Amino acid sequence: MERPLWHFSAQNGWINDPNGLVFDGARWRLYAQHTPQALIPGPMHWLGAVSTDLLHWDETGIALTPDDLGQIYSGSAVLRHGEITAFFTHHGLCEQQSIAVSADGMSFEKHPQNPILPNPDLPDFRDPKVFPNPILGGWSMLLAAGDALWFYHSDDLLKWQKTGTFRWASNCIGGVFECPDLFSLPAPSGDTHWVLTASVSRPAEIGGDLAVYSIGAFDGAVFIETHSEAPLPQNAGRDFYAAQTFFAPNAAAPVQLAWASNWAYAVNVPATTHRGCMTLARRLSLHKMEAGLRLAARPVLPVAPQNTRQIYAGEALPGKHFVLKIHASGAFAAALSNEEGEHFTFGIDAQNRFFSDRTAACATIPPEAKNFCSPAFAKTLTQRMRNGGVEIHLVLDGYIAELFADNGLYTNTTLLFPSKAFNRLELQAAQARIG
Repeated sequence: MERPLWHFSAQNGWINDPNGLVFDGARWRLYAQHTPQALIPGPMHWLGAVSTDLLHWDETGIALTPDDLGQIYSGSAVLRHGEITAFFTHHGLCEQQSIAVSADGMSFEKHPQNPILPNPDLPDFRDPKVFPNPILGGWSMLLAAGDALWFYHSDDLLKWQKTGTFRWASNCIGGVFECPDLFSLPAPSGDTHWVLTASVSRPAEIGGDLAVYSIGAFDGAVFIETHSEAPLPQNAGRDFYAAQTFFAPNAAAPVQLAWASNWAYAVNVPATTHRGCMTLARRLSLHKMEAGLRLAARPVLPVAPQNTRQIYAGEALPGKHFVLKIHASGAFAAALSNEEGEHFTFGIDAQNRFFSDRTAACATIPPEAKNFCSPAFAKTLTQRMRNGGVEIHLVLDGYIAELFADNGLYTNTTLLFPSKAFNRLELQAAQARIG
């Protein structure tokens, strides 16, 4: 199985959620849920990695290991006084929140007062997201608490007081919330809005995992939804979960990463030395559309202008790792194919809807991962928010494909496991360039 070049994956073992994302002004630090030397999730650790460009990552070793309080589940981190303070869920007899501090980003010392936030008798109480509170001062913590999100405040990162509970007015999702995040973004009008994101763990029978967002306000105590009663999807594909933004106070825009898989089949997709990878990093912004404000995500792309060239229908693709740019004036269809007749198709249909379909690229999927190829997970159909011509980027990186169009209003992350690498481009009603 061809390892991705631009999507972080562990050298060995299992990874899932991104954790503790921090930018120190020179390096981007990523931690991830990790089970060493196993291809299925087991005792969870934090695995560290570092990058200077968000595309090429170097592992820095295991940063946090399980202890008497439990496994090290997901969380976040902040940079303070030149040190990284990590917040994570201790998953043992119950779920409770703890902290650890690192001077070098590689070795962490757990706080002797752990847990700093005990469990309030909830079965699901996890994934702390900590961020500076611009209204009350100090710090806020956002936690996933079953079907709700809980907010806390602290002046010292050790003593926390609950300040509020958020639920969407329309509870049409079902499932358990995980990995929440909250950050501010300017709108095109110049005013600032807050964006709340969360992932929802749901059974495959009701559609599987979701990553969602809402736009609203933050009063220092709790998020207030102002734009819709129901959350909106973050990604059109089925392989985008547990998204988090980096703690990066001086970044021009929030930078987000997610785990590129789905619990409906994650433990059963093909793997040899490793299983699981991250999405491309994305820079986030708000766009004003006819239906209201919408979140857009523009990827950090591995593009070298000198390598750009025209590519025609039926022409050979340049390997297993490339960026394909397609330009069309309206509806179009494209397919990556191989000599075995397998193909991954995508495009825009006559009703101005983006579509993708990996059904014909499932030859290597074992029976226990049947959801991967079922219509509910293999096919996507998304109404476009714009009319007219389109430029769509496809990033193929080993076994993962990501689609981006309309300045990031459309994103689609899709895992692909054909029996042989795609080596041909089929194209209808569009032009394409590699690079």
